[in-house]
Amino acid sequence: MFHHWADAFASDIEVRALQLPGRQERLHEGVLTSSMAAVEGIAAALQVLPPAPLVLYGHSYGAILAFELARRLRATPYCPQALVLAARRAPQLARRGRSIAKLPDEEFKEMLYQEYGTPRSVIDNHQLMELALPALRADFHAVESYTYVPDAPLEIPILALHGTQDTLVRKEEMAAWRDVCSGSFQLAEVKAGHFFIDTHREWVLAKVDSVLRSVR
Repeated sequence: MFHHWADAFASDIEVRALQLPGRQERLHEGVLTSSMAAVEGIAAALQVLPPAPLVLYGHSYGAILAFELARRLRATPYCPQALVLAARRAPQLARRGRSIAKLPDEEFKEMLYQEYGTPRSVIDNHQLMELALPALRADFHAVESYTYVPDAPLEIPILALHGTQDTLVRKEEMAAWRDVCSGSFQLAEVKAGHFFIDTHREWVLAKVDSVLRSVR
């Protein structure tokens, strides 16, 4: 998903995509079913690198990880300069919708298709789904068990991205990210569904680039 992002930005911008355990090159590692455990792992990996100006992008579950990572890092030299958060309701809002992490495989896959728009060609690829199901279930378990803990607002800008055809997230739920930051806040919309990071890639890249330019 993020492989070609660096091509869209200035040459001195480095793109580092997060890869959680249980996926691709980390397929042999045990999955994480806790958002905060994932955040601690990301923070540890990030702090091995030399400090540098940082902007975090998070889409869907990734928005929660980016937000909590920013809170985790705010008293360190790695505190991000801005957040771009997409396709996820603000964390202080009550979770709605059905819990699916523990559904039987067939029901779980059907929910991925009906509610999250996962292509039927992917759902019906048994070999692929056999590899993907543990990580997918772990992600849903992490999302469904996540509990927001009130804290001081983040003192950094937030750009929230919303797909107007996203059946999972309402505009007002994206706008509520305003309440967890004391920096500037913007909400941008595109006529698209939940996975506009894929279907409207150029629009997303342009929005991220605008944030990168604003903090340089």
